[in-house]
Amino acid sequence: MDKTLSGEIVKVDEEQGRVYGWAYVFTKNGEQVIDHSEDVVDNPKAREALEESFIHYVKDHRTGDLDHESFGVSRLIEAAFITKEKAELMGAELDKEGLWVGYEFNRDTPEGLQAWETAKQRGSFSIVGRGRRYALAE
Repeated sequence: MDKTLSGEIVKVDEEQGRVYGWAYVFTKNGEQVIDHSEDVVDNPKAREALEESFIHYVKDHRTGDLDHESFGVSRLIEAAFITKEKAELMGAELDKEGLWVGYEFNRDTPEGLQAWETAKQRGSFSIVGRGRRYALAE
């Protein structure tokens, strides 16, 4: 099964062709988030599974796409699996837990330039990957 994620852009670096934001949020203001697929990351095993999937993506894939069709138009340049515990260790207070990412767009190709302009206009970016959905008991 393909799993698609859309992330909210919170920073744009026009000069470098980079965007930064949350690829996936599983808690906000201490409340559980239900994503657009009605999935939840609501227990330690689910968080561990999500973190392992994210690590696999970071190590082995690292590309972004446009509307889950034009692949390889951007490259992952920054990634962190942020939990309340990790934020506290960094001395930070965050209202979200989830996947923080940064992507650099290849603006030297028509597809990359189109993806860059589309991402900025929409304020979001997309990521695609393969995975299996299954329920995890605590």
